[in-house]
Amino acid sequence: MPETYVCINYAADLVNAAEKLGISCGLLLLTFEEDIPSHTLNVFMLEDDQIMYVDTTGSLNKAGVDRYFFELNVGDFYEEMGNIYKMYEFW
Repeated sequence: MPETYVCINYAADLVNAAEKLGISCGLLLLTFEEDIPSHTLNVFMLEDDQIMYVDTTGSLNKAGVDRYFFELNVGDFYEEMGNIYKMYEFW
């Protein structure tokens, strides 16, 4: 049975590609209701100390299109997954 390719796989691929270019890239784990791990994105610290979050799994509206955000907060509604319960960054 083939392995399922999920959000953590896409996020890990972007970390590996960025680090090969000397760019620091972290992982952002979002949890929804009851603190269950539900989705993984990437996080970048930009030169102006602004944080950018990138989701390479595509959009519900446009398949295959990367999404990026300059602000994500606990309580925000994230796509059809629900409200963000907690956010964990890993560098």
